[in-house]
Amino acid sequence: MVYLPREFAEEAAAIARRDNLPVTAIVTRAVAEYLGRPAPAECEPQTQDDQTELPLTRAS
Repeated sequence: MVYLPREFAEEAAAIARRDNLPVTAIVTRAVAEYLGRPAPAECEPQTQDDQTELPLTRAS
C-alpha cells in the first residue's frame, strides 16, 4: 500500500475526477512516467466519448 502526503493525495484525487479514473490509475501513470515506461491503457484519461453506452430498451 502507498501512502501520500495529504496535498499529493488531494491533487491525485482531483486528477482522478478530471480523468474519470480511480486514484490508483493516476499513481500508476505517474510511476510509469517517472520510470520512462508506457502506462497501461486503463490508466489513460477516460472521456465520456470513450465509455461505451448501453442502449436503452424501448418501453412497450
